[in-house]
Amino acid sequence: MNKVMKCGWLVLLFVFLWAGCAKQERPALVVGTSGEVPPFSWHGPDAGPEVVGFDMAIGQAIAQKARRPLKVEVMPSEELLPAVAAGKVDVALNRLVIPVEMIEGVHFSKPYYQARPAVVVLAGAEAPPAIEDLRDKVIGAHIGFAGVEIARTLTSGENIKTFYSGLAAVVDLMNSQVDAAILDETPAKILAEQHPELEWARLDFPVEHYGVAVAATNKQLVKVVNKALAEIVADGRMDQFIEQYLVRRQLPFP
Repeated sequence: MNKVMKCGWLVLLFVFLWAGCAKQERPALVVGTSGEVPPFSWHGPDAGPEVVGFDMAIGQAIAQKARRPLKVEVMPSEELLPAVAAGKVDVALNRLVIPVEMIEGVHFSKPYYQARPAVVVLAGAEAPPAIEDLRDKVIGAHIGFAGVEIARTLTSGENIKTFYSGLAAVVDLMNSQVDAAILDETPAKILAEQHPELEWARLDFPVEHYGVAVAATNKQLVKVVNKALAEIVADGRMDQFIEQYLVRRQLPFP
């Protein structure tokens, strides 16, 4: 009887250990990013090791869909796509614009964000604001989008104020610290809806579509990524990420 019980306990112990090992062997989803493109990917407080931002929230959602823990690998931007193609990382998230032409060894997901510059001004103008109206004005620009580059074509450097959130830019606008704010269209539209004293207009610049880079050979992961992106749009998480990271984030810190 004792031998039977001992054998039973040994079997149970073996099953327990095997199950634990099997659980631990599930590989992490390795996400490559630079940590240098706020508000999409940047380092946490005191330049600590944690990387946060809109893209990292997307990466966490993809890892959850894949039922794998998330691991972030930080590297220079120019090394990200080669690392994906070589299998050194599973995916790359770094405000990556989906290219018109295919890149060897890399496949992009469906777009998860569409970026288009817009201008926000105080309401009351006789006509919607246009790009020429901004020439030589004091302009607030949202870091991480095309606003800073556009502002440089319109006014001198001392007339450009940069902000890590759309909200911070429009607060300065409402306090008459800047004449206009150049943001991405989505935060501009949200903030104008929240503040009736503001109005916005789309600027005539090309649209950029951001995507997740995956190794071209990993077709299964491409499917998982696209399903995860579709789900976070459908369940409202994408709107939460936009509000948290693109509209209200004040500083490049969590």
